[in-house]
Amino acid sequence: RVHGDSRSEECMISPVLIICASIAVLAILVANVYVLVYFQHEDDKNQAWFPKIVVLLGLFLAEISVMMLPFDVAISESGQIHRDNMEILWQVIYMTIVGVLVLVIPFALFYYESETAEDNKKSAQCVQALQIEACTIVVVLLTLLLMFFLLGEALIPYWSYTTTFEAKPGTGDYTAISPHCPSGFQCSGKQHNIEIRTTFPVYTMGLASFLGWFFFVLFAGVGLAALPIDLFNEFRFRPRKLPLDEFVRKRTELNKRSSELKTAGEKILQDKVHQSKKKKHKKVFNKFKKAVYFLEGLGEVG
Repeated sequence: RVHGDSRSEECMISPVLIICASIAVLAILVANVYVLVYFQHEDDKNQAWFPKIVVLLGLFLAEISVMMLPFDVAISESGQIHRDNMEILWQVIYMTIVGVLVLVIPFALFYYESETAEDNKKSAQCVQALQIEACTIVVVLLTLLLMFFLLGEALIPYWSYTTTFEAKPGTGDYTAISPHCPSGFQCSGKQHNIEIRTTFPVYTMGLASFLGWFFFVLFAGVGLAALPIDLFNEFRFRPRKLPLDEFVRKRTELNKRSSELKTAGEKILQDKVHQSKKKKHKKVFNKFKKAVYFLEGLGEVG
């Protein structure tokens, strides 16, 4: 290679690398679809396509951002043009992740949280989700822009060294006579900082990476500590065979509780509490759903 001419550095990307990358992407997609189908609830078969697409998109972006690292290392040997293209691709991947985190996932949460009943209109549900999503976008953009303009400078430290030399008599050699210098010389050094204004995509990528690692360390640490405790409690409170009299008593209590909840549900439907926008009615309806959820759990245990 002739390093003076950038064109002579360029070379074609290996077809093997392209084939391996394509196979890796297809394998990731197939594995994600398999995981989604395997762990989905039985009631969600052949429906709820939007949240499934969101899940697949999130898994794909998380995995492809990891697979980008070895791909970047392999591409770096193909020349400066390909390295520049990889830099653009990194920015596209990370900005897509930020877009999904700010736009897609919050909208999906707001959309399904606004669903209060089966007869709720999809248009009203979508409008309510868009209103909350608009507020989220405004808050995120204002925070991000303020941080970028106020904190968007990178400080790169470096050392500057100064020294004076004197000639040794009769030799023509020069020796440093200053008190401090690296690598065995004698000179004086001082640390400085270079201020570089980052671009908006690079700053967004850095902020997203910092937040991702922060929450990963937080939740991973809590999860590693809580996992053995949860497993121990699951073993302690595992379902056990009940004596006949105890089984009859618990079944009677479940039947009584289910009858009470059935009556409460009929009253909620009659008064249309589940369609009300009042905070008091929403609180009552959420309390009812919580009671039904725990009753289903007790029924499974019993």
